[in-house]
Amino acid sequence: MRASAADPASKAPPGLIRRLRLGEAAKGLVLAAVVAAPWIPSGAFHGTQAATRPGEARSLGALQNLLERRPADDPLRAFYAARDHRPLWVTGGAEGGPRPEAYEVLALVRAAARDGLDPGRYRPEALTVRLQAARGGAPAELARAEVAVSEAFAAYVVDLRTPPEPARLAFMDSELTPPAVGALAVLDAAARAPSLAAHVRAAARMNPVYEELRAALAEHRARSGGVATERLILANMDRARGLPRALGPRFILVNAASAELRVYEDGEEVDRMPVIVGRPSAATPPMAGVIRYARFRPYWNLPEGMVREEFAPRVLREGPGFLAAAGFEALSDWSPQARVLDPAEIDWRAVARGERSLRLRQSPGPGNILGNVKLMLPNHLGIYLHDTPDKASFRRSRRTLSAGCIRLADADRLTRRLLEWEEGERPPEGLNQRVDLPRGVPVYILYLTAERGEGGEVLRHPDLYGRDSQVIAARAGDQNLRT
Repeated sequence: MRASAADPASKAPPGLIRRLRLGEAAKGLVLAAVVAAPWIPSGAFHGTQAATRPGEARSLGALQNLLERRPADDPLRAFYAARDHRPLWVTGGAEGGPRPEAYEVLALVRAAARDGLDPGRYRPEALTVRLQAARGGAPAELARAEVAVSEAFAAYVVDLRTPPEPARLAFMDSELTPPAVGALAVLDAAARAPSLAAHVRAAARMNPVYEELRAALAEHRARSGGVATERLILANMDRARGLPRALGPRFILVNAASAELRVYEDGEEVDRMPVIVGRPSAATPPMAGVIRYARFRPYWNLPEGMVREEFAPRVLREGPGFLAAAGFEALSDWSPQARVLDPAEIDWRAVARGERSLRLRQSPGPGNILGNVKLMLPNHLGIYLHDTPDKASFRRSRRTLSAGCIRLADADRLTRRLLEWEEGERPPEGLNQRVDLPRGVPVYILYLTAERGEGGEVLRHPDLYGRDSQVIAARAGDQNLRT
């Protein structure tokens, strides 16, 4: 039996994302890499204030000349033109040279393997040569080093935060959607940062889901684990790349692969429960949305595909009598003014062939598949979290039974938490009653077939929907994997 929200044992259970405050760990790793790096020359960490010096104008001109040789649509041209070709990573003049942050970028890209990225893509050896050559302060060498650092930093950050197509998450709410990641946006953010040094050190910091998997990868490699498991960890890191760095002060995480839901508040897990997810023919999609309201004693509006593929053929086999017995009614359309149709007047063969669209819904009641409440996160896929009268199914080890939505083992407990109800508060009377949450709660529906266990071991979950091979294939050419 799972610990309830009030049970202290539920505060820090083993499994996925036990520690949510791993951003500082990423920061520490970057700092350690910078401090220990033997290739940073003595005295490199000079002051970072860009002052006007003799020869500064020559450095600006050299940078402009170098960039003008690049294609007109090159994002670096746009970035530097907007700042009058002032450098970000080097200082000009007789005492000019690379700024300390340039060497920290070099540290980042040298360590890219820990993210499953190929360090060679960022040309760290060539970047080292550029930085060494720029130490003399020659305008042309400063310009080359400046461009090389910007290219490496932008490429690394874009790669770090861009999942391959098969691993992408659909964002259903603008409140959660991360900003577009591109070279120009990355460099603009660096230039606007109050502290460039702090900004670079934070560049590797990711969301807590990703941080846990990154730690699992490091521990697996330290144990000289197998390549197959490494590929699996990397595939799941790819799935986590697109999540926002901050998931919210309160959020829900559903892992469809393990069929489990967890609730987090202020960086701590406060509740978890088993869930039922979509069957393979109606797989639960990876997506992120915001739960805005609860609907008590709801109607169940069936997905049109289910009406076409399951219910219409059943009516043709058995007759329409079972619809009324189970509390189903057919409606003329999806508007609030829709009229109830007589099943006898419906061309069910046309519905089964997909030639006619039909709205079918189940009335509230003890047999309603949605149970007593559904938690709504507006989205065009019709996916939400809901109660169910079928409690026995939660004892199954393989819980792939729904039409794509998330069925909750204890919907009442979760709903009360999200509504922030006091003991004794009750839902309103009547059917299909809406109650808005005091504050929207993000929910991230992921598909993680690997997670980090309590002792650092890799816990694996079944690939219920056969998605792993697609993600692994998307990075099949990755040279960073051990053989």
